[in-house]
Amino acid sequence: MKIMHKTLIIALLAFLFISCQAEENKDSVDSHSEHSESMPDETEKKEFDRKELSMDVKSQLREVYRRNDKLYDLFVKEKYAQVEKQAKEVAEAIEKIDNKEVTQLLNFTKKNLNDLEGELDVEVLHEAYSMISTALIHVLKTYDIGPGYNAYFCPMVKKHWIQNSMQVTEVQNPYDKSMRKCGDKETKF
Repeated sequence: MKIMHKTLIIALLAFLFISCQAEENKDSVDSHSEHSESMPDETEKKEFDRKELSMDVKSQLREVYRRNDKLYDLFVKEKYAQVEKQAKEVAEAIEKIDNKEVTQLLNFTKKNLNDLEGELDVEVLHEAYSMISTALIHVLKTYDIGPGYNAYFCPMVKKHWIQNSMQVTEVQNPYDKSMRKCGDKETKF
């Protein structure tokens, strides 16, 4: 009797599990078709979820991204001898941000920027720039700093970067000159 009772419970649980899986798959298909027809894609949706900043902090943060533009340009043009100086300028701009929440998010970035000194191997520079970019992208997706700056990702080198898409309209991968056009725009700000 106990064996039959256990078998019945196992069969009932299996039936419930299969029913739930079928319902989840149906919901997933339904939500995907609804999503693609009427809802903005995930990137566009996140655009509206960004936190507002005061005009002063927004201006300070945009200065960080403007200085990062110059750093990005040095990587694109492979002018690695100038990276140290420009990295320090980005770090100085981070120092001037008057918002504890934002500066906490960028503390690790500031450390990485200050570590870009001396003669470093190009691959080390690229890794450091990728980590810096990832943090700046996180801030970009979290706070509304205004239009123009967007996140990009190259699946071939598996690295992210920020590009001012109002100034540089085509993809310019800063990590590999043989793949300058390789990359996807991940945001639409």
